[in-house]
Amino acid sequence: MRLKDTVNQYLIQYLFLFYPISPNGLKKVIGKELPISKNKAIQSELSLVAEQNSDYFKLDFDEGGISKAVNWKGGGEFVYLELKKYNQTFIEQIESAKDLPDRQAGTKAILKIWEEMKTKSFLNYNVDLQKQEEHIEEFKTLTIEEQKQHLVELLDKNQLYVNLSSLNDKDFAVSAEEKKVTQEFYRK
Repeated sequence: MRLKDTVNQYLIQYLFLFYPISPNGLKKVIGKELPISKNKAIQSELSLVAEQNSDYFKLDFDEGGISKAVNWKGGGEFVYLELKKYNQTFIEQIESAKDLPDRQAGTKAILKIWEEMKTKSFLNYNVDLQKQEEHIEEFKTLTIEEQKQHLVELLDKNQLYVNLSSLNDKDFAVSAEEKKVTQEFYRK
């Protein structure tokens, strides 16, 4: 665990344990992958805004611990939102490409993704499409795993998700509902 993570963890635990949770007390905690649990936040009526790298959320309440300490009788809210994917969509396609028994079929599937990436993704600024095409035969000799790794490396990781400033860009096809939720979230 990095020192910064350790300090953040203790700071949040300190705030949660020693700062009074009252109408005049701590009400909102914002951060990245906070160590405070969603259960504690809901039971203490905290607004918890956190970036979590999780494919699922499980809320599991008990009748002891924090529930007893704050006399929690149920209730509260949990809102889950996902960012609108952009380059992340290509990474998911690449990762799901199967290492088929017929190597040529696997390479064909990877090349199909590459063709779409050339026209619809954000590639790293230093990627030279012409050089990539010049070396396509070498690319085909790589294992499927190496091909997948190479394609992921070509993508600009700063564009995994649609940026707030790009909401109105037609290339991203952001729906009216997605725009509304995003603007409400950021209060813009």
